Amino acid sequence: MSRMFTGYVSRIGEDGELYQFAPGDPVPEWMDALVDELAATSSDVDPEPEPEPEPEPEPGDGNDGSDPENGGDDGSDTDPEEPPNESWTIAELTDWAEAHDVDLDGATKKSDILDIINAYLEA
Repeated sequence: MSRMFTGYVSRIGEDGELYQFAPGDPVPEWMDALVDELAATSSDVDPEPEPEPEPEPEPGDGNDGSDPENGGDDGSDTDPEEPPNESWTIAELTDWAEAHDVDLDGATKKSDILDIINAYLEA
């Protein structure tokens, strides 16, 4: 069974002549290899689908190494046994408060957060 074109093709042959083909026309033997090459690079050909990227792990879920309770390291210089202090970042302080069920009551300033945590530790 001979191959047939599935779309319109125009090609200038090695002899300088213009050749035009329509859907259903047989592919001439001299153009067989070129058709394979064109099909491999055609935008009409569906490329292999890209693999979906792995989802980013959520911080603190134990899969990204940020959950110290699951053997991870959150990358900070804070010691989980050391009470929070002025050297801790706001993010570290809020994470500590969340882990210890301390209600920060909407506090956003470092000094306010530390005051609430210290009051919790003294209670």
